[in-house]
This record gives sequence, C-alpha cells and structure tokens, in this order.
Amino acid sequence: MPLVEVEGTAHGKTSEVWSGPDKPRGLRYHPTRARVRGVAILPATASDGIRIAELLAADLPDLPPRVVCAKPRIRP
Repeated sequence: MPLVEVEGTAHGKTSEVWSGPDKPRGLRYHPTRARVRGVAILPATASDGIRIAELLAADLPDLPPRVVCAKPRIRP
C-alpha cells in the first residue's frame, strides 16, 4: 500500500454537545490551527483502512490511527 506525507491541523480540545438535559448529541472539535505533517496509508477499500487502523491501534496508544474518508489533496 502506498504511503504519502500529509499536512493537517494539530489536535485541539473536544467538548460534548448536548441537545437537551441528559441528551448527549456528540462531540465538537476545536482545532488549534497549528499545521502538522504526518504519514498516511492509502488503502484500496474502506474496509482495508478500518482493518489497518484496528491493527495499528495497540502499538500507538498515544496517537491512535484514524480512518479518514475524504478525497485527499495530493501534491506532486
């Protein structure tokens, strides 16, 4: 599988979003706007990506791998 260098935004804080008393709706992400670089794997299918993330998660407890379903902007 091909590896590519990626640029993104550093993780920030998260906060819970509520739709009413005792009704959690989800999480809101507050990015830091700090640019960071990383490495990404471009799997052939979404299920391959999920399987790879699950396999790598145990070895990366401080920075767990994520599956991002988005069209990558690949620069030459």
